[in-house]
Amino acid sequence: MRQQAILRRTTVNLLIACCAFLLLLWGLVIPVDARQIASISSYQTTPTNPQATPTTDPGTVALEKEKLHEEVTNLQHQNDWRWNFGATILSIVTLVLTGVFGTYKYFADKDFSFDRRFRHLQIFCRQKC
Repeated sequence: MRQQAILRRTTVNLLIACCAFLLLLWGLVIPVDARQIASISSYQTTPTNPQATPTTDPGTVALEKEKLHEEVTNLQHQNDWRWNFGATILSIVTLVLTGVFGTYKYFADKDFSFDRRFRHLQIFCRQKC
């Protein structure tokens, strides 16, 4: 009976953790799509009258060059997988290494505690016998 309760509680906790993880992923993915739609709509130009040629201001030209340079930089990094997924890969590697270290530490401590209990048992048996 107690094992069934523990199993049920563990299953519920696991489902809650999975739902929270999926909600986190959904929250991270949705804003990216919204930003892409906003950036596409902000760069669409309205048709201008071709007969009207405004005078060029040096400040405006400098701002347009800076904006063009920023767009080129963004486009260069857009298809670079190291730039897009570098932090994700680094996080995964860190988590895997942490898991390996934790597993090693667990088994090392388990062996150490087993050896300690075994020595105490030997000392106890020597004293009793």
